[in-house]
Amino acid sequence: MKYTDYTKGKELFIANVFIKESELLGSINEQYNAFVWDNNIEEFITECEISNIADEMFLPLNEAEGGSNFFMRMIGKTKLKNNVKKYANAYLAWKMAPIELMKLKKTPRWEKMDQDQRNHATEAQKIKVTADGDAVSAIEDRMEEIAKRYGVDNVLGMYKTKAKLAALTKVRTVAKGMYSDSEYSDLENTYKNLQNQAKKADETLAAQQKEESKVDKVAAAKENGFVPVSKEQIDSGDYDVISLQDKQGKTVIVGKKKANAKPADTKPADAKPADAKPADANPAETKKADKIAELESTIKDFSKNIEDEMKYKQGIDSKIAELEKEKETATDKNSIDTKINKLKLESSKSLDDMKDMQKKMKETKTELDKINK
Repeated sequence: MKYTDYTKGKELFIANVFIKESELLGSINEQYNAFVWDNNIEEFITECEISNIADEMFLPLNEAEGGSNFFMRMIGKTKLKNNVKKYANAYLAWKMAPIELMKLKKTPRWEKMDQDQRNHATEAQKIKVTADGDAVSAIEDRMEEIAKRYGVDNVLGMYKTKAKLAALTKVRTVAKGMYSDSEYSDLENTYKNLQNQAKKADETLAAQQKEESKVDKVAAAKENGFVPVSKEQIDSGDYDVISLQDKQGKTVIVGKKKANAKPADTKPADAKPADAKPADANPAETKKADKIAELESTIKDFSKNIEDEMKYKQGIDSKIAELEKEKETATDKNSIDTKINKLKLESSKSLDDMKDMQKKMKETKTELDKINK
């Protein structure tokens, strides 16, 4: 993973998935790093691009239209998946909220509280549980709206099951020692039921994905008004863009003009742009100056990307060192070895990326030196 993907993924995580910090849930960084471990960040970034496409682009649309249109179902499933990531976090926060009070009651701080303080803490916890439950309901409502709108009702329950299982997997580790025996037994039963349901869901979703992989996604996008777009069109911000893979596995960026996009330039043909070059400018000198500016900008970009990649690699190497230390006293050394080996591969890839950028930057500097002679 490139450092630029890591940082972009973090911005999107905060905007689309993150709920809140807490002692049990951890800080933003802790939650994001756990998310990175469990998810493919490049895929997550692409899913966010698709998920952020405005619903208004497809008005009017009803369940039947969405259900019979592959591209609409693809958009709907992606929107649903990103809401499910947020749903999992909200569901986790909701289930963790009561445990925070249980944990407080086991500390010396609780013993020092008077009755009024204890009542206040208990009431605050009840308010928190209600608020977290409302957040879960709001996300559920949005998911149901997406499912109906895009004709993907058949996968909504499966995604929710997977989200609840992911949340309860974390709750189980904290609840032990906090819940009563009967409460923990109920939690275990719920967890096992979700495991069985999630296994069936995974099988169904895998079968669907296999069938969907046979569809020409680029052709399906074109049928819905999306066309290949240039870098200039992407940079203009006037297009909703999606990265898709064609049947040959080649990435194609398609886009559709936004309803609120600024109108095309309507200046008369003889109007002179504000930055127009003087009529007597030497074309050769102008071309040379433009090329120099382009190369200098490229070198600056390479330098920044190399610096970012170096920071990313240092972070990976620090994590490897932490795991090596943890391994010394761990009982399950094989599990830690698997994590270490995965990180070492990532570190090696990061180093190769840096070397490749350094080589290209050197070549660009050589080209610039030749022009400046």
